Amino acid sequence: MRLVRRLLLILGCWMAMHVAGCGGAVPAQRPAVELPLVTAEGDPLRLSLLRGRPVLLFFFATYDGSCQLALTPLVETLPDYEPLALVGVALQPDAGSLLSMFGASLGLDFPLAYDPGGHLMGGGTALGPVKAIPLYVLLNGQGQEIARHQGVLLGDQLTEFLDQSR
Repeated sequence: MRLVRRLLLILGCWMAMHVAGCGGAVPAQRPAVELPLVTAEGDPLRLSLLRGRPVLLFFFATYDGSCQLALTPLVETLPDYEPLALVGVALQPDAGSLLSMFGASLGLDFPLAYDPGGHLMGGGTALGPVKAIPLYVLLNGQGQEIARHQGVLLGDQLTEFLDQSR
């Protein structure tokens, strides 16, 4: 049974890398990503305003320990990757009411947003469904997805992932 699970996981990752995922490269001919995001203040957050520079979308939940673990090295490493922009996207119920307090309590100085319509979880965007968090999605300067990774990135894994933005 263990062997079957492992084989299915390997097969799933292989297939995902050729369609976009599991840490694999994503074909550059994809359309620019635009998501239905809203800030904690209720303002729309338009990814198109960040065109011209790479963007890292970090999907998280405020209550998830692994997401919180991932934030510290991410915030510490990001200055080495200027002009990379970071956008945090909360995927949870009542995200709008929690984001301001969450960002302020951790001293986060990057935009935090959420999807009020639940389109991200349901797969109704250019990214397809976001099935698990934390999820890192890297966009190039034209707004096209170039890489993604599901799960916590620490140390060399994080820098190798972010190096793809250069």
